Amino acid sequence: MLIAHSDRNMLSALSPRAVVGYLRSHGWEKAREFGPNAAVFMQTLDGAEHELLVPIAQQAHDYAAVMEVMIKDLTDIERRPPYEIAADLSMAAFDVVRVRSTDSDEFGSIKLMAGVELHEHARDLLLHAANAAASKSPRAIWRDRRAEGVDDYLGALRLAQSQRGSFVISLLSPWDFMPIADREQTQLGFVEPFGRRATKMLGRALEALKRALQEAAIEGVAKPFGAAVKDGVSANLCLALAQIARDGDGADISVRWSSTQPETSQPHLHLTREDSQSLTEAAQKLSESQPLPDVEVQGHITSLNEEQRAYDGITTIDALVDGRMRRVHVTFAKDDTKIRDALIDAFKQRKRISFAGELIRDGRRLHLERPRDLMILPPDDE
Repeated sequence: MLIAHSDRNMLSALSPRAVVGYLRSHGWEKAREFGPNAAVFMQTLDGAEHELLVPIAQQAHDYAAVMEVMIKDLTDIERRPPYEIAADLSMAAFDVVRVRSTDSDEFGSIKLMAGVELHEHARDLLLHAANAAASKSPRAIWRDRRAEGVDDYLGALRLAQSQRGSFVISLLSPWDFMPIADREQTQLGFVEPFGRRATKMLGRALEALKRALQEAAIEGVAKPFGAAVKDGVSANLCLALAQIARDGDGADISVRWSSTQPETSQPHLHLTREDSQSLTEAAQKLSESQPLPDVEVQGHITSLNEEQRAYDGITTIDALVDGRMRRVHVTFAKDDTKIRDALIDAFKQRKRISFAGELIRDGRRLHLERPRDLMILPPDDE
């Protein structure tokens, strides 16, 4: 038996459209109909003419059986194992983003925590690409909430089986995914499906990063990475790639288009462990190029090392943010004795304080960076 009995459900689930797309992308052309539920495809290879019977009616009772015969014929023609062909057919409806770690052993395994983090950072690549695709203009850094439609898109991503012989993460992105808000525009042909826009943005960013890394070796990271922002490169994307390169001792990242809607480009980025240093430095430069607007924070200190010897500047404040009482974490300069004494006194006496800085949201946590203009508010401001 070519396909195990337990895999028959997989054959039944293969999309006829995706299968035909795969065949066309490999040079097969439809020759004629074969009854109401199948078609014959033909291709000439090395002077020999080959035919395939392709099932096209997924509701037919023998759909899985005919699909199995087709895969067997492809196995003989392509000289590849049937499980590889079946895997390619199952992914034909998706754009596939692959992240390959170069740190795997001869069994294709890597350390557990490195594998967990690689999965998380691989997902982040598509998160940041999707943010860029959904934005009206590129950004050097993403600090606020995700763009509309991005959460729905992330929910539509799938994780493929790992490949044999190496540690490869394959993220499946449905090329025709459309958020609800975009469906009418997409169906009318006004906008490209969001799924494809996200993967194309990632592909553009990978190619731009390849150029930026080459130029950075000569002139530093600021100019080449700044120029790459227009192609979807952001501080967030650079950090995710830096962590992938560091955790995997280098990595290969590629985008393969769905065979049902192929593109001409073949985005690919090879990273060494040393590239992680350049990417981390570039992320810092891009972050500094787009400072946050100052906000003023007023509230009471709820946590502080009030002993002078133990004082480290780390302070937690209950403050009004966006009309709600929120906990804000901030670190003041620990060697500034004037600020230290003022904060300790305000904490002990339950006085309100006011200061300005750059407010950053990290999930549910709020951090205020670069605090300045500290004031102790008088009692009549209570």
